[in-house]
Parts: sequence; C-alpha cells; structure tokens
Amino acid sequence: MRISRKKLSRFYYPFFAILGAVFIAVVLSCYAGLLSSYITINYDWSFEFLMVWGQILFQFFLIGKRTLTEKVRYSYRLIGVSLMGALMLLPVLYIHQIRTVSGFAALCYFFCVVTVMFFCHQKIVRRLCLPAHLCYSWVLYRVLILIFIIKYP
Repeated sequence: MRISRKKLSRFYYPFFAILGAVFIAVVLSCYAGLLSSYITINYDWSFEFLMVWGQILFQFFLIGKRTLTEKVRYSYRLIGVSLMGALMLLPVLYIHQIRTVSGFAALCYFFCVVTVMFFCHQKIVRRLCLPAHLCYSWVLYRVLILIFIIKYP
C-alpha cells in the first residue's frame, strides 16, 4: 500500500514543526546559559519554545494576503532556517564542555550565526516571491524580545 505525498505531508510537516521547535528551544536555552551575564530573565527551553511559535505567528500575520498554503510553506521554511541556526550553535556548546567559552566570545559567535541566518532567510523570501519586509520583521521580532531580556549596565 502506497501513501500519497499529500497524506504524508499532513503528518510529516506538523511533526517536523513541533519537533523542530523543541530542538531549537533546547539548543537556544543551553546556549543562553553561556550568555547568562547578559540576560536578565530565567531563560529556559519553554520560554524559547514560546518565542519560536511567537515568531511564526508574528511572521504569519505580516506575510500579507497570500494563500494559506503559501503562508504555511513559508512557516516551515522559517523553522528550517531556525533549525540551521540551532545546529550552528552546537559546536560552541560542545567546545564549552571541553573548555570554558567566554560570554563575550559566545555572544560574538551568536551574532555571526544570526547574520548567516538573515541571509539564508532573505534568499528563501526571494525564492518564494514574498515581500522583502519579512526579512526585517524577522529581525524586529527578535530585537523586541531582546529589549526585555538583556541586562543594561
């Protein structure tokens, strides 16, 4: 018996989204431990999990008058970019297990990863023929969150 691609995607994509969001949340909450001197809140995986879904909803409403299929397709690509970013943070977490990584070095690396993610996101937005403002609203969402969680001298 062969399962159609459409039926498979109805199961696979939501599973991918949930599992991906959990993985992203766990990696970023571990990475936040390296940045604890810069963060004011108790940062755990559930907070990041809500931030991931908040990002998706935030972008979902800013995408414009697109079909639901286009919005969902973009949302999955957004999770894919975030997964790539989480994977890029893993080497620093591994190195920290062997040798202490300073908070400043971890912060610099984090912003390098965000820069790579921004350009990947920009490429995806162009490929899907979506409005360019989605790239900047993606950054705006995270900056708004950072305003609330960063320690100020």
